[in-house]
Amino acid sequence: MKHLLLPVILLVACFYARHLHAQGENNIWCFGQQVGMNFNTTPPSFFQHQMKTHEGCATVCDAAGNLLFYSSGSNNWDRSHTLMPNGSGLLGNGPTVGGINIGSSMMGVAIVKSPANPQQYYMITTNAGEENLFNAYYSVIDMSLNGGMGDVVPGQKNIQLATNVFEGIRIQATSTCGDYWIILHDKSNPHYLAYEVTPAGINMTPVISTGMPYSAGRLNFNKAGTMATSGTVDLRLLSFDKTTGIFSQIGMLFNGLYGGYSTAFSPDGSKLYAGSVLLQYDLSLLPNMTAVQNSRTVIDTASNIKLFMRNGPDGKIYILPLTSDLGCIQNPNAAGAACLYDGAAMTLPNYNSGFYSELGNVFIVHEKDTTIRPTKDTTVCQANQLRLKAPADAESYLWSTGSQDNQADVTQDGTYWLYSGSRCSLYIDSFHVRFVHFSTDLGPDTTLCQGDSLRLDATVAGATYRWQDGSTAPGLTVSRKGRYAVTATVAGCSLSDSVMIDITVPYADLQETDTTICSDAVLMLHTKANPTSIYTWNDGSNGPDKAINKAGTYTVTAENICGTFSDSIRITTMYCNCRPYAPNAFSPNGDGLNDRFVIELHCPAITAYGHVIYNRFGQKVFESQEQGRFWDGAFNGVACDAGTYFYYITFKNGPEKVVKKGDLVLIR
Repeated sequence: MKHLLLPVILLVACFYARHLHAQGENNIWCFGQQVGMNFNTTPPSFFQHQMKTHEGCATVCDAAGNLLFYSSGSNNWDRSHTLMPNGSGLLGNGPTVGGINIGSSMMGVAIVKSPANPQQYYMITTNAGEENLFNAYYSVIDMSLNGGMGDVVPGQKNIQLATNVFEGIRIQATSTCGDYWIILHDKSNPHYLAYEVTPAGINMTPVISTGMPYSAGRLNFNKAGTMATSGTVDLRLLSFDKTTGIFSQIGMLFNGLYGGYSTAFSPDGSKLYAGSVLLQYDLSLLPNMTAVQNSRTVIDTASNIKLFMRNGPDGKIYILPLTSDLGCIQNPNAAGAACLYDGAAMTLPNYNSGFYSELGNVFIVHEKDTTIRPTKDTTVCQANQLRLKAPADAESYLWSTGSQDNQADVTQDGTYWLYSGSRCSLYIDSFHVRFVHFSTDLGPDTTLCQGDSLRLDATVAGATYRWQDGSTAPGLTVSRKGRYAVTATVAGCSLSDSVMIDITVPYADLQETDTTICSDAVLMLHTKANPTSIYTWNDGSNGPDKAINKAGTYTVTAENICGTFSDSIRITTMYCNCRPYAPNAFSPNGDGLNDRFVIELHCPAITAYGHVIYNRFGQKVFESQEQGRFWDGAFNGVACDAGTYFYYITFKNGPEKVVKKGDLVLIR
């Protein structure tokens, strides 16, 4: 999801408007006798390094303010304060006394980035006046060497740039993005010599500006690089054409009245500070040079000489006197006393008189063409980390997370920014990241009792919903069998869940029906119920089955998740001693003893009674459907022969059919 969030873009733009004008390349100053200032802290803090120099020195950081290397002109140290392997024996910024390089070339060390290779830098030095050599040299430092710590490139060390030049170097940007001017001063003539640095290298033929009597070490530029001051006892205001490299005179600010070694422009270019008594000039009155001269305001009348001034990356101006106190103009854009000068703003550590003549040369950074791209609104669904990526073709990267790679990992909601740069362009990107975590749980598959309903609830804060039937409420009431599904969506992140609903029909049924049992019989009653139940009988007994032997109404109650369900059965009893008795012989001879064959049966409630007698040939000789009727041993009035006969008895005792058969002997 991508939206254009204009308020966020404006915020980021405002941030970068401040940030880009104070990039971190000058955030660390190494100078003097092992004294450094770190502007990455607020307020700036002091630290110790390895360099000892009286004047010339230079330091360079990356865009994030991390130290890369520093130099006294004769030696180069890497960011770990270790001398580079090929970083000693450099020419310039002498003299050497007793084997120790003094470093007495005012502004005699400068560093400029190579337009051809973002990993490389030119380091330029000039001889100190005491050396009587008057040469300028350059060496190439490559930050990819020495395991990324940087070193002087073999074969590109102590290359002579110019002869017959006075001590002091200034660097200024050209009007072409990424190109620079190296500015020296002719020793024999009042000329500035501007050597152009392009991707092709250093042009060894300088552009010459005539009528410029003071060394390049006395030059101080405004922030835009279009105006400069030059001089000491007499101070001149110059214009500088960044395209041609030519200086032109604007006018004289003072002559012999307020001598001073250094000047500084306010960040907005409207004020100039100069003179040993610290004067302020209002440059907004230009081109009326007389008005500028008359705007002169004395800021500080202390007798201590203001040896050196340098603009800090924090927008303040720091002033080095011949004392252990470091002065500071807190609000240099303001007029008069409102500039808030403090002559003892900080105390220099390990102060040694005479060894703090300058605060180091400025590393010039091109103001690149800046493109602010639309904010990317990104939602991360059900994840804990997002990797933000930028194209890999930029020379440098800086994320708000501190990462300097082309990617950054983020784990929290927020707006993250990136600026990535190439030689001439800077791109500002911002990312509004939102992490979305939620769950949708309709619960486990469920069985409902017939007639019941269930409310399925998918409520999630800030969500929209879509159920399988197209409804869009947070919940859905269901009462039928089927699969139900919902998709919840929060900020473009969707999550689905489903549940299976089954319907059960509850019941409790006795498997037997109303019946009559023999009074001495036992009947087992069986119960079936749905769903799984707990069974209780009306006599207090438990269980699905029950054995009974008495008349009565028996009721079973089944209790389950669907409720309570009952069934009953009515039982009656009767006398059921219906065992027929048949003698095994009789003698129908008229003597009054055993003359008849009678089946004895005392069951008045039986039905369907019948008995049959057969001879041994299977011929039926007697039949009766009446209880108690006897056979007299005759068939059709004729006495049957003695012998064995067979009987067959049937009747129903309630629902039960009874069959009995046997044999008998007829005796004559």
